[in-house]
Amino acid sequence: MGELLEEAFRVMRKRNFDLTALIPANPSLFEYYRRHGYTEVFDYTLVEEELPEVFTPSEGIKLSIVDEDSVEVTYPYFNRKLKERTCCILHSKEDFITSIIEFRQDDGETVQATNKEGKIVGMAFLYPSIDHVYIKEFIYDSEQIREAMLQEIMLRHRMKKVQYIAPSQLPETHRMGMGMILNRERSSQLWLAKNPKFPMTQEGLDKMDIQTLTRHLLNYTEKLPYMSLMHD
Repeated sequence: MGELLEEAFRVMRKRNFDLTALIPANPSLFEYYRRHGYTEVFDYTLVEEELPEVFTPSEGIKLSIVDEDSVEVTYPYFNRKLKERTCCILHSKEDFITSIIEFRQDDGETVQATNKEGKIVGMAFLYPSIDHVYIKEFIYDSEQIREAMLQEIMLRHRMKKVQYIAPSQLPETHRMGMGMILNRERSSQLWLAKNPKFPMTQEGLDKMDIQTLTRHLLNYTEKLPYMSLMHD
């Protein structure tokens, strides 16, 4: 296993990758990956909401299924919303299509919310469960749209409860993935260029071990990094 990891690092560096990330298959593997340079850096918050006793019908918000034929319209929205986050894993159009197919094959679905003008204002990748709906990825344009979507999703699946994964909201966070900087020099220079007013120098970054550097460059102290749409 260790030899495979080292070979993977060699290939990724050859391809000019600056960061490697993974999700341990079980909690016991976190320590194993730490020994190879990885560190916990991706967290999430699990949000749970229930259908209110008295709810207001959503005005103009319509849910519909997303499939491969609508990718040219749905992917640009998905990509734009991910880029609005401070620090998260992005996905190519091919990844997006694969996710739609895999959710459908696993009895899940991908839905979009559109307003009266037909504009996409939200999207959710979800699985109906026995007593609740589980949303793996949830993006929306406003809190009002978020509430309307949750209500419509619960009504659609005749559930009174929904759970969804969201970027970390302190203090209730859970560890999810690990990361490691592969190119110290390039990553450090990019961070310094993006943070000219931060009291840190190249020399200071050079003194950090790889795990401390990874957490610092990704601003893990504020729990900002987020793994979006992971098939863990």
